[in-house]
Amino acid sequence: NVQFLTDYFSKEEGKIAKFYFIVDRLDLAEQAKNEFEARGLKVKLIKDKEEFIADITNPGESNTSGKVTMTVINIQKFSKESVTKPSDYNVDVQRVYFLDEAHRSYNPTGSFLANLMASDRDAVQIELTGTPLIGDGYNTKDVFGNYIHKYYYNQSIADGYTLKLIREEIETTYKNQLNATLDAHPKFVEKMVDYIIQDFEEGRTALDSSIGAMIVCDSSEQAREVDRQLKRFSAYTHALVLHDEGTKQDRKNDQEEFKKGNIDILVVYNMLLTGFDAPRLKKQYLARMIKA
Repeated sequence: NVQFLTDYFSKEEGKIAKFYFIVDRLDLAEQAKNEFEARGLKVKLIKDKEEFIADITNPGESNTSGKVTMTVINIQKFSKESVTKPSDYNVDVQRVYFLDEAHRSYNPTGSFLANLMASDRDAVQIELTGTPLIGDGYNTKDVFGNYIHKYYYNQSIADGYTLKLIREEIETTYKNQLNATLDAHPKFVEKMVDYIIQDFEEGRTALDSSIGAMIVCDSSEQAREVDRQLKRFSAYTHALVLHDEGTKQDRKNDQEEFKKGNIDILVVYNMLLTGFDAPRLKKQYLARMIKA
C-alpha cells in the first residue's frame, strides 16, 4: 500500500504522501517498527506528544535515506495541539493513517479518536482489524465505514499464515481427579501442573522437541502457584509473566527468550493473549474461562 500510494499521489495529484501506522499499545509500536524495517521502510517511532506536534506541523521530511518513511505512533500521542498547519512552501502533503486493531480503543465518544480526526481533516484513514465488532452497542463499521477488503481465516490458513487451532478436551482420568480435587483445593494447581507436564511431554514426542507451551491462569495467585509447582520438573525451564509484577523490560526479555527457545513454558496472567507472535508456541493450556 505504501509503495502504491506514494506513486499514486505523486503522479496523479502532485502530492507528497506521508504515512502513519497507529497502534494502541507500546509493545505493538515496537513490533510494528521491526516489521516495517524488515520490509525496507525507514521507520520513525514517535516518543511523546511534543515530538508528534513537531512532526505533523512540519510538511517536510528529514529522511535522507531514499527509503519511504513510516511513522509509528501510539494513539495516545495525538493531542489537541497536534494539528496540521498550512505550509510556507509550495508543498502539498497527503497524510495516510493506518489504524491497527480498529475494534479496540477507538471509541467515538472518547478523546483519542477525536484528536486523531482533528489532526488532519484531509487524511486518508485505513483501519485494520482481525475481529470487527458487530454488536448492537458498538459496531466497527458504524465508526469507520464499510469494508475495503476482507480476508478470511480459511484463506489465511490456505496461504500458510494462520495455523489451525485444535481444541483438546482433558482426559477422563484427569477429569475425575480434578473433580475430586476441586472439593478440597479450589485452584487444583498441583494436579493441573502434573497433567500439563504429562501432556506437554507427549506433545513434544508427537510434534517436535522444540515446541513451547503457555499456561493461561485466572489470577496472579494461581499463576505464582503454577510457577512454584513447575519447579518440581527440572527438565523444563519456565518464566512467570504477570501484568502487575516486574518491569516492562523483564516481561519483554521473557518473551524474547521464549521466542529463541530458551524458555519451555510461559505462565501468564492478563498477558500475551493478543499480539504475541511466537511460532514455536504450539500448546496453550487454559486454566481460566475465556470471555468476550
